Parts: sequence; structure tokens; C-alpha cells
Amino acid sequence: MIVVISGSSRGLGAALAQICLEAGDTVIACARHPETSEVLGSLVHAYSSRLNLFAMDVANEESVISCATEVAKRFPAVDVVINNAAVLLDGESRIAQVKIADIERSVNINTLGPIRVVRHFLPLLLKGDGRFVLNISSEAGSISTTGGGWYGYNISKAALNMFTQILGNDLRQQGVTALAVHPGRMRTEMGRPDFPDHPLDAARDLRRLLDIEAASLPPVRFTDRYGNAMPL
Repeated sequence: MIVVISGSSRGLGAALAQICLEAGDTVIACARHPETSEVLGSLVHAYSSRLNLFAMDVANEESVISCATEVAKRFPAVDVVINNAAVLLDGESRIAQVKIADIERSVNINTLGPIRVVRHFLPLLLKGDGRFVLNISSEAGSISTTGGGWYGYNISKAALNMFTQILGNDLRQQGVTALAVHPGRMRTEMGRPDFPDHPLDAARDLRRLLDIEAASLPPVRFTDRYGNAMPL
């Protein structure tokens, strides 16, 4: 498979790049500054023929358009788009302390970013065989289980889940599967050192989802990394 991964310079994105390469995939690793990533640098040495680095800032539509254009010059099609790029800005702020600018930036990157990526990579995706959009969401996007605080992050992930469902319905007749996934509580820069999951373990399970039959997924496409329905 030819797999596009946003936010691939560190954390889960870099782990996904590694696991997909180990599975034999060709990886299009996108990040704002992919050339500065130590992880991607080490992977390039091991997988130089199948790892391709592209600059892309999902918060900037011109950057996404430019990246999609450059990818199209080298690849006639892609099979999978993984929207992993995200930010966690606001913390456990009470409403009186919430910064509107943080909410706006969270939505711009975590929700509008994936919309931009899918929109501009769609022509390549429709020429591929896999036709899978995997949006990295979070349990924070569940309305029924959310707590207080984390306004920007939680709102942006709930909106990402809605986008995923709309997209899947919109493109079902064209053979596109769209899935929003809670990958687990991981020990990454965005997570905490006491979280239970290693990003490589999460990435292995997420890679398995790319081979799953769409008909076996729940009707609302928000799942954990094993394909089990998450609470809405």
C-alpha cells in the first residue's frame, strides 16, 4: 500500500511510519519540517526506497495543496490517508480562563486540517486500491464521557468524528472507508510518561485496521484501535 501520514515527525505519526514500512508499505511522511525529525532520518537510511518525505502544514491550505501537488508528481495514486497531525493546547482550563485563540487553533489543526488533507489528496486516493481514510481521534471526542476542561481539544476531536462520519457517507459509493480512531493513552510528547500505551504498539494495531473489511466496522465510524465502537 501507499500510505500518506500527516504529523509524521514524532510520536504516533513516526511510529505509524515505522510500522507501515515494516509491513512493506510505501510511506509518504508529511510534516511541517520532516527533514529535522531524528526518527524519520533513521528510517530513511533503512527504507530509502519506500520512505518519502514531504513538507506539509495542515493548518495552511496552500501548504496542503502544494504537498498534494508534489506527491502527485511522483505517485499516480495513494491507498491510505492517515490524518495524525494534531495539537493539545488548552489543558484543564475552566471556562473563565479559556483562550478563544487556543480553541480556534485546535479546531484549525485537529478538524480543518484533516478536511484540507482529504479534500486535496482525494483525487489520488480515488485512483488507489485501498481508499481508506484513517483519522486519529481520541476518547476526548466522546460527548457522553467527556469531563471538564480541555475545551479546544475535546471540541476539535468531536468535530473530527462528525467529519469522519459525513465523509464516509459521502464517499461510500466511491469505495472509500473513513474511520475515526481512539489510539489509546500513549507515552508521547502529547501524552504523559505514565500513560500505559507505547506508540509502536498502538501503531501496530492501527496498521491492522487498514486491512479490515468495511462491512465489519460499526455503523458509526468511531472506534478504538481494535475496531470496537467507542461511546459517542
